[in-house]
Amino acid sequence: MKFLNGILAYVLLEFKLEFRSKFALASLLMYVLSTIYLVYFSLEYQALKADLLPALWAVFFWLITLFTTVNATFRSFSKEGSSRMLFYYTLLDAKTFVLAKIFFNAIVSWVLSVVSALMFIVVLGNPIQNLGIFFLSLSIGTLGYSILFTYISAIAARSGANASLSVILGFPLAIPLLTIIVKLFGESFKTIPSSNFDNNLWIALAFNFIPMLLSLVLFPYIWRD
Repeated sequence: MKFLNGILAYVLLEFKLEFRSKFALASLLMYVLSTIYLVYFSLEYQALKADLLPALWAVFFWLITLFTTVNATFRSFSKEGSSRMLFYYTLLDAKTFVLAKIFFNAIVSWVLSVVSALMFIVVLGNPIQNLGIFFLSLSIGTLGYSILFTYISAIAARSGANASLSVILGFPLAIPLLTIIVKLFGESFKTIPSSNFDNNLWIALAFNFIPMLLSLVLFPYIWRD
């Protein structure tokens, strides 16, 4: 119970700090909207919007979600000064801190992804046929990105490196997750899932479980430094 209370307290504190400086969340939202507008303008300019396939809809959507999650997770560590990190160090253990960071980043990324999906539906049409699979794949994908990039951002921040190290480490690892999530997300364009749905679901969950396990095992060593 103390472990869960620590995670909840940190997540609530992060949201309180975020709402105090509203420009941070607003900048992420502006990034999402401007990127979607750029995609819309490019397709409209080349007269491709009317013939946009659901597969391309999914690819554009998840690329934007990927970069949005990357920005959100990098920013969550870059804003932490040494004095604040010392304060957290005295209150929380390593596992509580990294899990709280993951859940906070996952919530922010999930909300921004839902906003992105709504904007995609407005400007590019709605190919979604199965809302249950849509929200399931959206939740698994944003959680997976948040776990991966939170841990990598923590490594970069604790080692004193800049965001370029996170990009170099993170994107090669994100490509397999992106591939399987796009496949899983594609099932939401069908009224009845295909025979590969269960396999893709278990693979996507495995891509979430492995980075989570590595975070819990390896982050305490970084935290001690």
